[in-house]
Amino acid sequence: MEEITFNYEKMKWTDAPGYPEGSKIKILREGGPGEGKTFLRKIKRGFKMEGHSHTTVEQHIVLKGEYESEGKVVKAGTYRLIPKHETHGPFKSSKGAVVLVIWDPEKEVIPMDTEEMKKAVQTLSREEKIKFLQDVVPLVCRDLSGDEECIDMLKEAFGDIFVREMMKRSEEMIII
Repeated sequence: MEEITFNYEKMKWTDAPGYPEGSKIKILREGGPGEGKTFLRKIKRGFKMEGHSHTTVEQHIVLKGEYESEGKVVKAGTYRLIPKHETHGPFKSSKGAVVLVIWDPEKEVIPMDTEEMKKAVQTLSREEKIKFLQDVVPLVCRDLSGDEECIDMLKEAFGDIFVREMMKRSEEMIII
């Protein structure tokens, strides 16, 4: 890793994919596999978002405004550490906020190279594939930009027919 220095105030806010409309982001650091991510998130007045979790530790430093999460108001000047796999939220903000968010590096890097993933998955038994889909995929898919991206990744790794079969089973379980 090399040292970087820049004025983030000169950066433009961009839309934050996977977050409610009006959410903005400035990515300050986005490393590759095994590295963390640091960004500023701007949420508008009236912001609402369901709870979710991540596969890594998440840190918040509220720079401006405030948000509410788990019934607690998190105001400017507050530091918050959220352990990996812990559901946090739902979120809402009546005033809006700017939050510095830091994601720690992943300890176990999941290969995003679909060829590597295909090789890894091919060694699993059918039962192990099902367990993987039930236990691991929901955590990974929450951190991707959307359901379609996750489904495409699964189809690449597991094959179209297997994923369709698992999705059908999931829908049947939800109906029950």
